[in-house]
Amino acid sequence: MNTNSSYDNLYFQTMDTKIGILTLVADENALLEISFGNNIPKSKEKQNISVEEQGESSVVLENTLGQQGESSVVLENTLGQQGENSVVLENTLGQQREDSVVLENTVKQLNEYFNGKRKIFDLPLAPKGTEFQQRVWKVLTMIPYGETKAYSEVAALAGNPKASRAVGMANNKNPIAIVIPCHRVIGKNKTLVGYGGGLDKKEYLLKLESEND
Repeated sequence: MNTNSSYDNLYFQTMDTKIGILTLVADENALLEISFGNNIPKSKEKQNISVEEQGESSVVLENTLGQQGESSVVLENTLGQQGENSVVLENTLGQQREDSVVLENTVKQLNEYFNGKRKIFDLPLAPKGTEFQQRVWKVLTMIPYGETKAYSEVAALAGNPKASRAVGMANNKNPIAIVIPCHRVIGKNKTLVGYGGGLDKKEYLLKLESEND
């Protein structure tokens, strides 16, 4: 995961797709990551926060992620030593996080993509990387749906024709899979080489696009 060390201001969500579970990460303004598998940090899977003031009240917020990537939130407020008043609020989250417009739009557009109904993503992106990586990722977003380019072609478009290997490394570090389409970069001899999610997923995505182009 290519995020800041603090997750306090980030939104996380998993979604099930035709190529398996994806983990989405966003801040208030932009999409930061799409990765394969459930990569929600353990600090987000179970979080207990206790606040006590003068011994009269305590608030415990527990956020537990279940096996299916769903989450439940329990808020317990106990007044006095006898626990005279207890309130439990349970909120089960499905495919969308209501408090993140970015994630809601990402889920919607990914579903459209996998159903062959979307060829261009319209999402605010904020991938974190080096200057060269940023140039490569920008080039990737310019490769049309259903088309491919060789690593050498991407290197030339990124301003360094001899940097094919560096392009491969930038692809490997691409934090926003699918939306930044590194799956559209192939070997010079048209072979499917290298993909962080596995070559089976790369093959599926290219086939999906070729069938709906």
